[in-house]
Amino acid sequence: MMRKGIVVLCGALVWLLTPAAFAHTVATDNSISATVHVSPNDSPVPGEVSTMLFEFKDPKKEFSVAACDCAVTILRDEKDIYTGKLGQNVSDVSAVHAEFSYTFPETGDYEVRVAGLPQDGARFEPFELEFPVRVGQTPSFAAQAKHHLAHFGAGGIFGGIVIGLIIFNYFKKAA
Repeated sequence: MMRKGIVVLCGALVWLLTPAAFAHTVATDNSISATVHVSPNDSPVPGEVSTMLFEFKDPKKEFSVAACDCAVTILRDEKDIYTGKLGQNVSDVSAVHAEFSYTFPETGDYEVRVAGLPQDGARFEPFELEFPVRVGQTPSFAAQAKHHLAHFGAGGIFGGIVIGLIIFNYFKKAA
């Protein structure tokens, strides 16, 4: 009986401690959200070109990359190290994908900010999205926990705990 509880607890810990894939980080501001996919292989390598593909979502369906004055800023230790324009992915017919390439100079933690202002009469709300990017390293425990909270939300984690307790109780009664 006690052994089954330990198995459930270990399962929950494995889920919480599983390394996060930062290549699919989601950020939201106002009604605009975006998922960033980072290549190569979901883990930028210092000194090599990394491409970031941003997939925007707007529940009001008012956003398009073509109607956005979108700027991308890369920060290291809270200092801007690069600012440029975010361009539309020309193969994207839905107009909600944009991509950007950058060579991170060294291993470490960076932040990629995407700020968008409507242009040409567009009606979406201005936004600023922030994406943590870890270059050449395995994510830290704190970064993994932050990712899990952002991805699953506190409700998802709470739900996982409740499900774990239900399973634990089931095995406890069966024993």
